[in-house]
Amino acid sequence: MTLAYFPSHLAQAGALVICVLGVPFLLPPLIRGESPALEDWPRWRVRVLAAGMLTFLIGFVASSFVLSDEPPGGARGGHWGTEQDRIVFGVWLAFIFAIWVANVRRSLRYRRHR
Repeated sequence: MTLAYFPSHLAQAGALVICVLGVPFLLPPLIRGESPALEDWPRWRVRVLAAGMLTFLIGFVASSFVLSDEPPGGARGGHWGTEQDRIVFGVWLAFIFAIWVANVRRSLRYRRHR
């Protein structure tokens, strides 16, 4: 089950958001073999970890489309859920985006000091 019984379209959209925001952080370690959090690790190990995380992320998105996320009998309000579901989803999106912005700023700051 993905995203805790959200109606199916909200779960799929949420999984895509996580993937779209997560892939940019996985590509540099995958390509260069280095990460600020893993400075002591050899390049091959960083690349293996990044490839594994990318595989997991893609599997997470695929599972949201393949597996039924809705509770038995369907979700109230249909596949997009009720108005309350959409409001909770919007707040969740804002929170995820805020985390992403904070990580981008930290990443840029790290690159400047390096």
